[in-house]
Amino acid sequence: MSSNYEAGPRTARISTGRYAARWGAASRRQREVITAIAQLGGEGVQLSAIARHLGTDSGALSVPRDRLLRSGIIKATEHGLLSFTVPGFTEWVLART
Repeated sequence: MSSNYEAGPRTARISTGRYAARWGAASRRQREVITAIAQLGGEGVQLSAIARHLGTDSGALSVPRDRLLRSGIIKATEHGLLSFTVPGFTEWVLART
């Protein structure tokens, strides 16, 4: 599957700006959650898996999760499963961490 991040130079610059804006708007804790989601595949990631990855419990992630949902960075694809809303964001996050 091709992403905007892997596309041509102009598209990559536009996407990189979009990714950087989303990253820049996130709090430190939200960035930790974003990074965990990316490290766990970026799509259909269980909240419990994110919590284990971060060494915490799911309840501790409710506020950053809700804020990421409201900001449109992530979406809930099914009960307890989270995915990024912008194609290529997983690769962008992994490249910067």
